[in-house]
Amino acid sequence: MGYVSGPMRPFGCALLASAVLAIASPASALSGLDKARLAQGESVVEPTTLRRDDHKFVGGVSYRIVDADEHAVSKIIRDPQRWRELLPRVTDVQLGKIDEHGRGHVRLTHAFGPFSGSYSVVIAFSDKGRSARFWIDKKQENALEDGWGYVRLTPLPGGKTLVTWGVLFDLGDGLTRSLFEGKIQRLALEFPRRLAHAATH
Repeated sequence: MGYVSGPMRPFGCALLASAVLAIASPASALSGLDKARLAQGESVVEPTTLRRDDHKFVGGVSYRIVDADEHAVSKIIRDPQRWRELLPRVTDVQLGKIDEHGRGHVRLTHAFGPFSGSYSVVIAFSDKGRSARFWIDKKQENALEDGWGYVRLTPLPGGKTLVTWGVLFDLGDGLTRSLFEGKIQRLALEFPRRLAHAATH
């Protein structure tokens, strides 16, 4: 997963954000079968592929009920050192600055076999830590062409939390896409499952 050379192709965060939100069903709109699966401790996963101009974004939305309250779950998400547990194949997490808007800057490195790549994200929390959105920091050199996503924590009775996770990313053209795109997409959508495990171990 080599670094992208040359200038990044522009893609508005607002448009990408709208695309991610458009594929997410609110909890109240999930089917009865999906709600039953969630109640049984399973994940509900909705993968998607989105094409815009010369970009191909993959990702989707996934849901899971975590056996911990939203404060405990939020604490895990807000600790980048625990992202190794939450994101696939993370080998390094470097904490950057907190900017004037209160947004955190973090650089992540993933490894897939002999390939590795790094990228920087900006993450902004809201709703007392129960929501966060993140996007690729285009001011840095990144192994991803582009990407955006969010996580939302919905309190449930009994001290449980519904985690909604949405992500879209463009791996760019080349070997990384041809070899790993499908696998990376599947692993990326496991975030709620990994979070549920982290919250109870």
